[in-house]
Amino acid sequence: MKRWALLLACAGALFALTGAGLRTAGSRARMAPASAAAAHPDFTGEWVLDVGRSQFGGDAHAAKARVDRIVHKDPQMLVRSLTVRPAGDSLALAYRYKTNGEAVNSAMGQDVRTTGRWSGPVLLLESHAKMLMMDLSVTERWSLSADGRMLTEARASKGPMGEVKQVLVFTRR
Repeated sequence: MKRWALLLACAGALFALTGAGLRTAGSRARMAPASAAAAHPDFTGEWVLDVGRSQFGGDAHAAKARVDRIVHKDPQMLVRSLTVRPAGDSLALAYRYKTNGEAVNSAMGQDVRTTGRWSGPVLLLESHAKMLMMDLSVTERWSLSADGRMLTEARASKGPMGEVKQVLVFTRR
């Protein structure tokens, strides 16, 4: 069980999307031009994890608090987050994504390959990494509420010990 907890902690570090420091003035949900085949939301802004609304899939290592700062200029997206973990320490990470292809990030010395694509207004992100000689994958579905005030990240993490499903709910600050 300890090994599974370590693996989940490492996977959490890989895919938690954490960091600090980017905020754009007047960040609001912006849509692509009406001529676009499907409107794509703009995730730019500062997002605070709503721990009460989020579902952590039984993960004992769920965050006590988290703030994500996103700069999104389609097809590029930079996510910096800061997570406060249950022990009170914090974890900061930064990731770059492409909404139309593959991006490679490094987490804990390991490459994390993420492919992004749109499915209507929903951003699909599929990430893969090898951690401690084990293959890990995370599939995420990012969606924005109609009023642009709530970001929902539904994710499924798969590894050698099984699958963990989570729904992370953020509110715009």
